[in-house]
Amino acid sequence: MRKILIWVVLMVLALPTGCSFGPRTFAITTPTVIEINIGETSTLPYQGDLEVTTWENSNPEVTFQDGLTIEGLLGGVSIIRAIREDATREYYVIVNEDIQLITIEGPQNIKLSEETMLTATISPITLNQAVTWHTNDSSIATIDEEGVLSTHDTGLVTITARSVYDPTKVATHSIVVYQDIDWPEDGDIFTTYLTNQVTLNATQFFRVFEPLISTAEQSVVGVNNYVSGGSGSSLKESGSGLIYRRDVILKTDEVIKDVTNVHEVDNIKEFQYYVMTNRHIVKDASSLSIYYGKDLPEINATLCQYDPKIDFAIITFTSKLYFPIAKLGDSDSISTGEFVITIGHPESYNYFRSASLGIISYPKRYVSDDTDGDTVNDWHSEYVQHDAAINPGNSGGPLINMKGEVIAINTTKIVDSKVDNMGFAVPINVAKSLLPLLEEGIQPQRAVLGISVLDVRDVLMAPQLFPDITIPEGITYGLLVREVTAGGLGSTAGVQVGDIILTFDGVAINRTYMFRIVLVKHQLGSGDIVPLEIYRNGSYMTINVTF
Repeated sequence: MRKILIWVVLMVLALPTGCSFGPRTFAITTPTVIEINIGETSTLPYQGDLEVTTWENSNPEVTFQDGLTIEGLLGGVSIIRAIREDATREYYVIVNEDIQLITIEGPQNIKLSEETMLTATISPITLNQAVTWHTNDSSIATIDEEGVLSTHDTGLVTITARSVYDPTKVATHSIVVYQDIDWPEDGDIFTTYLTNQVTLNATQFFRVFEPLISTAEQSVVGVNNYVSGGSGSSLKESGSGLIYRRDVILKTDEVIKDVTNVHEVDNIKEFQYYVMTNRHIVKDASSLSIYYGKDLPEINATLCQYDPKIDFAIITFTSKLYFPIAKLGDSDSISTGEFVITIGHPESYNYFRSASLGIISYPKRYVSDDTDGDTVNDWHSEYVQHDAAINPGNSGGPLINMKGEVIAINTTKIVDSKVDNMGFAVPINVAKSLLPLLEEGIQPQRAVLGISVLDVRDVLMAPQLFPDITIPEGITYGLLVREVTAGGLGSTAGVQVGDIILTFDGVAINRTYMFRIVLVKHQLGSGDIVPLEIYRNGSYMTINVTF
């Protein structure tokens, strides 16, 4: 198709100039030929001043043009004219119908004797979606022309989808076939493999992580933060991101949210994607872009919002290209010792989509942080601690379990000559709780009760440091209220100086950070009514805080 388009353009260029889009004719300078792909944007080269009085586009279905900016919409050719009073500049824009991406979606493992369906998607979505399916080992599994995979033996099989439109473009997908035994629904691929390794050869066994990584990495992108300066834009920071949501924008501009199977939707104009990343990657950016490998141009992105307290942000971008979305897990169900994999771009894109293996070191680690820049730690955030290798550039990338589910978003690690592999990631359940606000461009407004407290345990451990404080007998934990701000949430609820807070929302408050962790779950103005159990003057009582 590309050769045909170029040939057509050359034939057009051979024609006499001076042709008209309307009743007038113009003096035409030497035409410029530009090639772009569907979904790609470019800037028209223009010499001289920019006082263009009129723009004309011969084929707006092929290219969208706004000033010097053009975007390829469909395969074909359009002639764009920049018209001034004294001259006209002509551009012949070739929009190639080249396949830019093929993705395969389907399970990462399957029981022997079962069938499953694989789906191949060719980008841009406007191209012919037909593929031929192939298997590298028909003794393990075969696949028919519709993408239905049938299993015959245990092992690791690689399935290939080859484009009918352009047979040089292929994609692969690996699947583990394991014994048809009784297995809990939440069993992970690695444990399943270990249980059945007697039926697998060494090569198959040691490739156990391949299906997990090859599937998960398709949703991992690069995120670039550009800042404007006197000489133009420069790259301030780059990191990783995770595509977790896909909306479909129809040609009527109607938006269908959270579409999983785009093959069931007609008249697609483009997709809108939402990406999880870190606040420190996107903050203070003049512009943002998405990187999906060296073979694709960067895609402009915009910030939805970031959380000022937790290192988490949401950005969005639109594209005619199809990208898979990640499968999100449950970070509250993880345990120390579970295998995990990180995927990201350590030290920028020279190591694009590097994977590393480790275990969960601790599922809920609370780390203090200075979020307002006054050198005083004012916030405690919940993290998943793990020992899988992460480095600058991994920030914003996923931490996945052995089911291929994202359980956390990597954000930081301890950098010290005495410390190795202590990485921290924002739990995915914390991230999920922030999505409704951040997607709408709203920063979470954390409530404060307007009270000053002291840990009871600190007083009990070092009473000599607090000679004016006496903790009642039998009280071994909690927060002693030292000050109450008039008009604050605590004052309104009835908290008094001298009260000892024992539980908050049913959670025993052993330390100050535990109080903050509960507090972060309730937004100002939500109307939430949360019980606060206190000890006051020898009595236990419960009062309610209304947010």
